[in-house]
Amino acid sequence: MSILHLPHELVSYIVGYLDLDDIYSLGRTCRHFASLILHEQSFTRWLLQKRAPFSVEAREAEAREAEGEITHPAQFRRLLQRREAIASVSPFLAALVAYAHEWSYSNGVLCYTRGLELRVRDLHGSAKREVVVDVRALLRELGAWHPRQRYSLRVLHHSHSIVSCLYSHAPPGRAGAGAVRHWLVALRVPGGALVAAKELASVHNLFVRNTDRFLYYGRTSEPDEEGHEYWSIGMLHLSPEQQVTVVGSREAMRAAGTKTPPQERTIPEVIGIDVGSTVCFEIYGDHFYVLSSQRTTRTYSAERDSWASYYFCLRCRLGCNNFSEAEKPPDSQLWRRNHKKEGPMDDRWSFLCLSRDEATGRLQAVECRQEYPPGGAGARRTYYTTPIDFTDAVSYSDDMTAAGLKDAGPPPPRNPCLVQPGDTTLSMPLPVSRCLVRSYHWDCQAYVDLVDVSESFDPKDQRLCIRGGSRRPRHPGTQADRRTARREDDGCDSLMQHIDNLHKSRTGIFWPPKPDPFHPDPALADLYRVLNPPGHLGKPVGTWDDRSLVYSAGKSKDGLHALVFLSFDPAIHLPGTTPYPTSSGRRAPPTPSPSPWENANADKDARAPHRYLSLPWGYRFPC
Repeated sequence: MSILHLPHELVSYIVGYLDLDDIYSLGRTCRHFASLILHEQSFTRWLLQKRAPFSVEAREAEAREAEGEITHPAQFRRLLQRREAIASVSPFLAALVAYAHEWSYSNGVLCYTRGLELRVRDLHGSAKREVVVDVRALLRELGAWHPRQRYSLRVLHHSHSIVSCLYSHAPPGRAGAGAVRHWLVALRVPGGALVAAKELASVHNLFVRNTDRFLYYGRTSEPDEEGHEYWSIGMLHLSPEQQVTVVGSREAMRAAGTKTPPQERTIPEVIGIDVGSTVCFEIYGDHFYVLSSQRTTRTYSAERDSWASYYFCLRCRLGCNNFSEAEKPPDSQLWRRNHKKEGPMDDRWSFLCLSRDEATGRLQAVECRQEYPPGGAGARRTYYTTPIDFTDAVSYSDDMTAAGLKDAGPPPPRNPCLVQPGDTTLSMPLPVSRCLVRSYHWDCQAYVDLVDVSESFDPKDQRLCIRGGSRRPRHPGTQADRRTARREDDGCDSLMQHIDNLHKSRTGIFWPPKPDPFHPDPALADLYRVLNPPGHLGKPVGTWDDRSLVYSAGKSKDGLHALVFLSFDPAIHLPGTTPYPTSSGRRAPPTPSPSPWENANADKDARAPHRYLSLPWGYRFPC
């Protein structure tokens, strides 16, 4: 009997053993399976709940269903297309979205400053309007505005419709670093209502994470006699009413004779200071998490003659800022690497983040390391995923009674499904100065980098594009079954061989394609101008999330950064973007003016809470 004639119950039983990539391929084989797997409401709901219940698409489908709208088929196709776009390094949208002095991108929302305005736009939500906040009105409410004083406003974070900024100013007639005063301010958008403000004595490595009720911030101390810097974590309660919380003035701290405000607590271990590279801070659910790859205490096993390092991880419940009540997983679950067997590292390539698995909801540490294996011909970039489990968590205060880590026995065997090899210096001889933004997507088993492929060292010849690679299981169900592990006493080459036997990799995927000088393509040339805005030079910087990438292509002569947005989500549609022409004969859109926000269609009234945002430059690509 043909599979086309099987009852739907048997088809669902078969599909239950396939990975999402194989399910997507099966759904595109014929109209019958496309109708059943990709468009049938009960079938797509079952697949979303079974395979990706913690994804954004599943949550939106449940929210729409509560409102009486059935969107499970559309959200399931959106999930599959997003994963396929990331794995194939093929975004659905590329657009120049802003010119900014300072900017931040978090939780799908772009916040940036330009002149005396703070602007906020929800890119993931395809917002047609941006929120504009008058900085002068905000600072007058805080009582920190003077027309003759020099000031700076740096955007730090956005979450739950709250924007956190750092306002620094020097009162008139004063000079020197000690005269500068720093304020951490939080405002609610839209509306621009101030909800919290706190004066900080220092802002070294300042970060902010928040919910709708609590705001956590952290900064590092001055180096001690041994050169170590420690993190101080503070917390602010955010009132749901229109009340402003103002705490921690410099005068009150000086009168009390303290350097650290009473609301702050210091982590008593040295865990690194580079946020995003060696340490990260996140809020998931009802807890605030701290994760670090640079724990100063390491264990040496004389019997195995090797050094082993462990992650540092702890969490505390929201509303609590006392680390004596924090908890941490056992050290046996936080094993990181064997420095002798896996060789030295090049820390310039490293990044660290804490993410949630879309299928299981578990937290996991994702780290990229470039290592030089013993006996190898060159370096290799590898992406490691370590599950973080607090089931057997212990009190952090009790764990601190020990002077350091004890020998936790032999390290656990590596799971080949949690290790993904990347580029090597032989396959891709790209220096770190040309690999500008590095990202890894665990659920897609793919990595995507922003690279400069110019053959010249002249900054004027900068040519930015994205490059990546991905892998798929060689056999159905391999990715879902992650119980297979290797023996630790096997060599490093044995692990890589095991990974190659389980997965089929695609590397060296570039987007967009390289222009052909013998067959010029006007549309492709214009797309490269979108990715490389003319007149903006300098080292690009950027940030990424599970479905998009935003980067600054450089500064112009007037100090403005050109911000470029790449989306792998087919549901994101920005106004003003045009479909990418399929033939080179179609006329490309005109080159934008240096100040696209001064568009004639924009509302020129700076006092208006909203302003229409016109995007004069960008492309959409077919799903």
